[in-house]
Amino acid sequence: MEMVSDASIWLMRAVDLFDYARGVKFATYASFAIAKNFARARVEQIGRRERRMVTGQDEMLNRLGARDDAAGGVPDQVEALQLTDQLAQLIGRLPPRERELLTAHYGLNAGQPALSLAQLGEKLGITKARVRQLETRALRKLRRLLEARSGVGPHP
Repeated sequence: MEMVSDASIWLMRAVDLFDYARGVKFATYASFAIAKNFARARVEQIGRRERRMVTGQDEMLNRLGARDDAAGGVPDQVEALQLTDQLAQLIGRLPPRERELLTAHYGLNAGQPALSLAQLGEKLGITKARVRQLETRALRKLRRLLEARSGVGPHP
């Protein structure tokens, strides 16, 4: 019904635009105008449908992406677990005092909050400056262990 209605409108427009001086029969001109407008409308209709489908797909993908971002995404979670495991192995190779200092300061012990340098100093019976020195030394050792494990030489 929509196509018949559109064709009627195009036919009325063809009547308005027809120029008998060009030497073309009206039937030929009108059928050409209707066919051309039908083809143009069909292309627009297909384009609208494809845009709607793409938009629908985009919305769906955005929702899935937002859900993955909120959940951290499965690949991110797997990578985080692998990194946590590698870090635990490397920290396990440090001396006990340095291991305790790093795990307490960065909150790596499950269920225990991260402690400040001052809190660690009180806990270990040393000054905050000494805790910072020990932390720097422990991080340097950790970096060397990581470089040795990955086969990368030390960076200047």
